Amino acid sequence: MGQGFPVRDLVTRGRFQRPVSDADTVSKLLAFFRVGSVDAWTVRYGLANVAYRHPRSFKSSVAALATWLRPGEIEAEHQECADYDESRFRHAVRTIRSLAVEEIVEALEKTARLCNEAGVALALVQPLRKKALGGAAWSLSPGRAVIQLNARHEPDDHLWFSSFHEAVEILFHSKKGVFVDEPDGDDAE
Repeated sequence: MGQGFPVRDLVTRGRFQRPVSDADTVSKLLAFFRVGSVDAWTVRYGLANVAYRHPRSFKSSVAALATWLRPGEIEAEHQECADYDESRFRHAVRTIRSLAVEEIVEALEKTARLCNEAGVALALVQPLRKKALGGAAWSLSPGRAVIQLNARHEPDDHLWFSSFHEAVEILFHSKKGVFVDEPDGDDAE
């Protein structure tokens, strides 16, 4: 463990101090992912146990994807959300559509509130260097779904497209998978 993980990004973002050895790198990564061993990491985050949706030419490593997803998971855990309610979320999505013309910061605050009231956490996470991740959708628990968006999009229409795309993933696809979208790819189921 250690190779393939964007350790420099994690250090730059203050997730942990720069490791001083390979063993320290592994220790810091395990703490970041909140697991006790490399085997536990594989069980929780490994590709064999997560249904990633990606282009046929899988561009991001499992380690990089998990490293990008983890801050979204942390953010989602700290949001106060009602239990997931599909009907309420459908209504929220319709309301959110009208917010796309508002100033982005205020619109995202309203969007997060509407999502939380329907049992969906909304997480904006800075992309990793050299990784083109658009968004992700998954269930954090049986009562809470997560929409994670790349926080670098400009113009805002990319952000809105990704948010609605991930909402569709939550509404119409398996609650057991993690759907990660990489832009400019030919999505494969």
